[in-house]
Amino acid sequence: MNRETMVNNYHAIRYTSRALDKYFEAYGFEADHKKEIVSDPRQFGWKDVLKGMCPEAFNYIPKEDAELAQRYGSQLVQRIQSLRNINRDTEGYQTVLSKAKDASRINAESELSSAFPSLNWIANPNMEGSLNVDRVRKSYEWKHLVDIPITWSKKVYDAGISTIKAGDGMRFVMNAQERKLKRINEAGIRAWAVVALSVKNKEATYEDAWVMSYETSDEPVLSVQSNFAKCESLLRRRIKDTVTKELLDF
Repeated sequence: MNRETMVNNYHAIRYTSRALDKYFEAYGFEADHKKEIVSDPRQFGWKDVLKGMCPEAFNYIPKEDAELAQRYGSQLVQRIQSLRNINRDTEGYQTVLSKAKDASRINAESELSSAFPSLNWIANPNMEGSLNVDRVRKSYEWKHLVDIPITWSKKVYDAGISTIKAGDGMRFVMNAQERKLKRINEAGIRAWAVVALSVKNKEATYEDAWVMSYETSDEPVLSVQSNFAKCESLLRRRIKDTVTKELLDF
């Protein structure tokens, strides 16, 4: 099982667990009832419910509705247990996730420090893919904590778009989703919809933006802008400048 499948299973467990919590709450499950369904979900799904020995709501709703509710709860528990067993039995599961997290943390902190050396940075790769930046106090000094997806190193760093120079300073790409666009792809240009972090007066903020890249014989030509058309225009100007410089140097 590859990393993407394992991460998807993790999210499936998380969302199904939320549904199970709502199920327990809606039908008034006590601790003993929860223990019973978790210990033997298949049996719970088909057993005859006795009044006074079941979740509160089952005492009042029609028998056929109670049976449907039993089967639904049983299926939720079985699905969570199944996904957990799959991930638990996968060799190196935790190692794969740990390596992805470490790579994203180390690479992101290095790129942040390079782009914004006046601030102290902590990168926090997370499974949920949440994005945020906050100023926190660590060991008697202020640092900026940046939440990024655990897949950041693969999606952003490996694509060569982690830091980009804009007209008013550097940008750090917190997350990126490549867009396949025939017109610009045919010209050798790649485009990503991104969330980009910037720093002004030692305050870090982030916003939606576009990043474009064009490969050359040396380093890729990059541009970043909040507007797609402006991003493309800037990139083409930079490509022209790069080509001109190469010809003059030659």
